[in-house]
Amino acid sequence: MKKIKLALGCGWRNYGKKWTHIDLGDYDHLDYKQDIKDLSNFKNDTVETIYASHVFEYFDRYEAEDFLDECYRVLKKGGKLYLSVPNFEAIAYLYVQKKIPLFKFLGPLYGHMDMDCKEIQHSTCYDFASLGQLLQRADFKRIETYGTEDLIGDVDDHSKAEIDGEYISLNVVCEK
Repeated sequence: MKKIKLALGCGWRNYGKKWTHIDLGDYDHLDYKQDIKDLSNFKNDTVETIYASHVFEYFDRYEAEDFLDECYRVLKKGGKLYLSVPNFEAIAYLYVQKKIPLFKFLGPLYGHMDMDCKEIQHSTCYDFASLGQLLQRADFKRIETYGTEDLIGDVDDHSKAEIDGEYISLNVVCEK
């Protein structure tokens, strides 16, 4: 049986044939052009892995809870959810220490992109504690940080984001 691995909000990034690519954009490699909050085309307990890199922060906290519920629904027991978001703690530290000026953080903090004929922007930010609490409330277990190399190889996405050599992505994995 084929293991289902979802790349949600992948945009132009193609993670390879082992992944099912879902995004609202218009890209040739997409398997589904749809809102990533709607996984109704997947049955309960059928997905092995979900990867969402730097899209979760576009949801407000209520949408985030709904999204996590939907991910939990489709994941198999023991299935893993990988989330990457801008790391507010790292950004704040680098700013306060005057290592990096504010203007370099505007994209990671506020982000914006044109999507489906409208502009969207980041709705919230996270540190490990706040993201962990949200994941716990959604019944996820074994919440910890991870490195992306084993998951996506050398694909260049924001999970590896850095500014002036300082990493600014919070990469968290959890399990159903």
